[in-house]
Amino acid sequence: MGKSFVAFILLVAMTIPAGGQAAECQLPPFLPEYYAPAFTINGARLLPIGNKETNGVEQFAYLTADQRYALSVERIQCDRPRCLALFGNLQGYLSKEVKAKDGTVLELTRSDLSARVLERGTAKTVFSYILPGSTIIWTYSTTASDAGIAKMFNTIKSFANRQRCEQSFDDNVGMGFWGPQVHEYARQLMQEGEKQEALRILRRLVTTSPSNFDAHMDLIGITSDANEAKNSARVVFKNSEDPLLLLKVARLLNVPEPGSESPPFLTSEDKGLQLILVPLPPCNIQFLQDAAAIYEQITKIPVKIRKLRTDWSLRSPDRIFRQRDIQAFLTQEMKDKLDFKEWDKQRYVRALREVAESQNPMSAYHIRKLIDNLEKEPGQYEVAPYLGWFCRELKNYRSADSRTMYVGVTEVNIFSGDNNFVFSLHGGVEGLQASILSYKMMMAKTLSEEYESRPRLAERIAKELVPASLKTLGIPRSSDPKCPYSYSSGVERLDQKGLILSEQVEKEIDRFR
Repeated sequence: MGKSFVAFILLVAMTIPAGGQAAECQLPPFLPEYYAPAFTINGARLLPIGNKETNGVEQFAYLTADQRYALSVERIQCDRPRCLALFGNLQGYLSKEVKAKDGTVLELTRSDLSARVLERGTAKTVFSYILPGSTIIWTYSTTASDAGIAKMFNTIKSFANRQRCEQSFDDNVGMGFWGPQVHEYARQLMQEGEKQEALRILRRLVTTSPSNFDAHMDLIGITSDANEAKNSARVVFKNSEDPLLLLKVARLLNVPEPGSESPPFLTSEDKGLQLILVPLPPCNIQFLQDAAAIYEQITKIPVKIRKLRTDWSLRSPDRIFRQRDIQAFLTQEMKDKLDFKEWDKQRYVRALREVAESQNPMSAYHIRKLIDNLEKEPGQYEVAPYLGWFCRELKNYRSADSRTMYVGVTEVNIFSGDNNFVFSLHGGVEGLQASILSYKMMMAKTLSEEYESRPRLAERIAKELVPASLKTLGIPRSSDPKCPYSYSSGVERLDQKGLILSEQVEKEIDRFR
């Protein structure tokens, strides 16, 4: 892909007389025949003009008969760690090229890359794909329109996904690693009407990537085996965090829709040592039920789910998504003393775009992705005012028994003070105490975790319910990091906590029984 090979292409191209005929299109021997469409650009066939091998890099050169389009295809054989290292090196090389030659990074994932540079009137578009056992680099060059070349990235990616599937199909570890790409290929087959082949791949995929619930849903949609469909539906129903998927599989399994049952209203008859969970929409009742069962196991304190007679009303968000991180980044990059007081989401977006213009291409690409997420994600809410409202609402329903604990639970993303976020906040109004807990920052989707797990989410909620509730009793926090009543600074710390209370905390609870 370096300058020597570009020179090599041009040197060989000069040996073809103008208007002469090159050999019929012949793919590099390491590419299956289904890659053939990648060798035609805007109706012009790319014909082989030479190949060589240098330092283990196989290089094949192609040119159209009118010499308006050139292509080099390179293969570097490597095991996965070396392929990933080479891919990282390629990113660094292209970042310098793109910055120096008025280019842009078009796409970047852990296994695929697309970038475009302009050099002396020639547009070069580079695609790179990691495969099992090799890295393939495609470089299209043209002095004509490159409109058809940009579209080729996804075309070649679909072929690469097929090859990834074929080469890793019998390898459990390989299928696990290439699961997302194999799933993309299965969906492509479904769109093309190749349902039996798609079904064969999906059956294999859900055994090597059992937490790919979208793959389970695709399998459910095309299998004619009712038992197979129900087995996948049960997997999704037990494990997914996605309310829409849970709703779909509940109907298939003919079971009550998750959270469809409405909890009873709060009443002053609730007395004694117990925890009352109050859903504050948006809130998934099924998640509360799952977490309540684990909380009871941890504390031996009974739990009830009750609802308010009045809805809580959310104002506009007090912060944008990841506001503190974005402010710190802008302050560092813009070198100005910025006053963010009157900034809204669009002002942050404009500032990020300004910064992106001065960054290296890879950083600019990631900033563009951040902007995409920022525009889609809901904002954050300062929880203290809502906690005050919650405590005042509870006043109408509480008994005089101070052992009864109340926690409002929501999916809304909350924060307090200068914190990036909080799992929960405890407080009181006129001596009446309560907490509001958010599970937003415990969810796989929010955290960009590799897979969803409703049991894991239920454990996280249950463990954080322990401090959210026991603070009402005035019990001192535990210094044992495994105790669920110890402090959690983030989800990693939350996951470190166990499901068994320290002896000290158990004794404190026993005083209230």
